[in-house]
Amino acid sequence: MDPYAGGGPDGEPWDTDAWNARTLAQNWARPAPDVREGIGRSAERLLALVESCTADELFTAARAPWLEDPLAETIAWDTFRHYEEHAPHLA
Repeated sequence: MDPYAGGGPDGEPWDTDAWNARTLAQNWARPAPDVREGIGRSAERLLALVESCTADELFTAARAPWLEDPLAETIAWDTFRHYEEHAPHLA
């Protein structure tokens, strides 16, 4: 499942593989401790944003009409639901 199948927020077609490749290229040379720190900061920011949302914002698809699913589903798929997919790359 690709939560961005309907396109990105800018209306352009979404390409998950291209986004992942671009992110990897931008961060390839970063030292591991810096990457871990960045992941921690990102997780803290995401949690704060989720906690600031109302139930309606999280669970109503109209909150982000360019997504096929409610925001909560997209967040789940962009975080814990697909970690297992990346485990082989980290081994």
